[in-house]
Amino acid sequence: MAVVVSAALIPWHYQSAQKGDYVVWLAFAAAGLLGGIRHLFGIKAYQYAPASVIFLFFYCELVGVTVLGHVVFGDFPDSMTCLGAATIVGRGLYIAHRERVRTSSQA
Repeated sequence: MAVVVSAALIPWHYQSAQKGDYVVWLAFAAAGLLGGIRHLFGIKAYQYAPASVIFLFFYCELVGVTVLGHVVFGDFPDSMTCLGAATIVGRGLYIAHRERVRTSSQA
């Protein structure tokens, strides 16, 4: 969907590359490659473990992007964003605990 929308907007917003833009293109390529690898590993993980275990690792992204945003951009989430993130992580941990208890009681 992003490709379709972007392609529709290109005729009105395209700017030709300037000298030194190779760094930007390299960054875009690296972000795309690393993002693709991350998704591939995430998909492959579901072959080896249940979703209730795997999704806990995705919460590490919240911590990682928060630290990265603070170090690179000097930005830190406001209190409502932190509250929302804590709510999401808390619910995820509760579900993981519930699934572990349910699995152990069935065995």
